[in-house]
Amino acid sequence: MNIEEKIKALDKYDYPVNRFSRIIRDFIDDKTEIKPVLIRKGFYLDDISLYKEAISNISEHDSNITIFCKIIHYIMDKFGVICSKENRWKVLNLDYKDEYGFEHPVSIREFVGKNAAMCFERATFLHNTLKILDFESAVIVGKLYSNEEEEYHAYNLVITNDSKYVLLDSTNFMRGTKDKKAYPCIFTLTKEEYKGIVYENSKFRASKEKNPLLVEFMNFDLMYC
Repeated sequence: MNIEEKIKALDKYDYPVNRFSRIIRDFIDDKTEIKPVLIRKGFYLDDISLYKEAISNISEHDSNITIFCKIIHYIMDKFGVICSKENRWKVLNLDYKDEYGFEHPVSIREFVGKNAAMCFERATFLHNTLKILDFESAVIVGKLYSNEEEEYHAYNLVITNDSKYVLLDSTNFMRGTKDKKAYPCIFTLTKEEYKGIVYENSKFRASKEKNPLLVEFMNFDLMYC
């Protein structure tokens, strides 16, 4: 796949991305500023090499769920599992200059290996990667119920190739109490639940039973970053 040509052909979302964006369906342009917090500078999805890495081990024989799982595991490996607002602010507050001393914007690349990428960084990167792979993806900026708690959050909704509806949360991970491994939060939705989230007329509650990767576990802890 020629990712550069693929990106050129995609419809672009070129409005500022912030907590008021609510829903983003198009590929987020590399010149679009993404601001997790309005009073601070944002970052840019400007590093194509990360997309290439994220999809490098995906096979044409992989199921949609396997593809989602591989990309989320890449995000986990690249950006960390345990992350914090303090680490994020350190990344966003630094002055980045080129070889001539001119300031340049904060790249998504700056979050690699620093345990600093939170929901906005992860959800937007996951969204763009899925768009490259021709999935009908959307970033939702709003609230999500999980573990009986409601949190302000950015996450993804995806329609699979066989018309199933899925919620992907690449920031939070479910941890199996038997093996203590972190498993991606991948929840199956009904069409009504999907529409309810999109049109904000109902609340979705994430649960173990809706995660196809966790049905073998009797109990789990939802681990927040």
